[in-house]
Amino acid sequence: MILKRCEYGHYYDGEIYQQCPDCTGTGRKTQMDLSGMSYGDYADEDTVTVALPRAHGQQPRVHVSADEEPVTVAMPRQPAPAASPVRKPTFKPVVGWLVCIQGKDFGNGFTIKLGKNFIGRSPGMDIVLRGDESIAAEKHAAIYYVPKQRRFAVEPGTTGKRFCINRNTVLRPVWIKQHDILTIGNSSLMFFPCCGEHFSWEELIRRHREKG
Repeated sequence: MILKRCEYGHYYDGEIYQQCPDCTGTGRKTQMDLSGMSYGDYADEDTVTVALPRAHGQQPRVHVSADEEPVTVAMPRQPAPAASPVRKPTFKPVVGWLVCIQGKDFGNGFTIKLGKNFIGRSPGMDIVLRGDESIAAEKHAAIYYVPKQRRFAVEPGTTGKRFCINRNTVLRPVWIKQHDILTIGNSSLMFFPCCGEHFSWEELIRRHREKG
């Protein structure tokens, strides 16, 4: 688009018209009346603001001849990118441990955190037993702490594979206690609680708030 202005103050597209269409079409040569017109926040009484549509990925260009008065062009503003929502960190403290007493991970300990902890070979599991191929890759079983009861429970995963607590097959959620042995695949894991009757994170946080 080549934006031009005739000597009488009319603006027109120089690519389409060789002469001002307002002057040649009506035969009238009158000064353009700008009173009562609004040109946006960027214009004052001596300038004219022209808003041009922008094609996708294209910057608008306006050509003004050297002998013409400059024209103020308001470019459409790109919307600012939406800010990513800030997520409050989830508090997932340690609530207990499993220690391997038989199998490929013999002697290794595994942390149990608040929430449901899935057991399997996959690195994406909460408790990863990589060395035992008899264990399902994902969600063979789950262990979790119930804060309101201050007790721990285990339950079958989503694979339908068998596991035991103290040699008893687990078919539904069951409560467990300290030193119970979870047998999964060819591995045996002994359970040690952190939270329970004598300690809970909720109680500790409440005490700190009362002191503070």
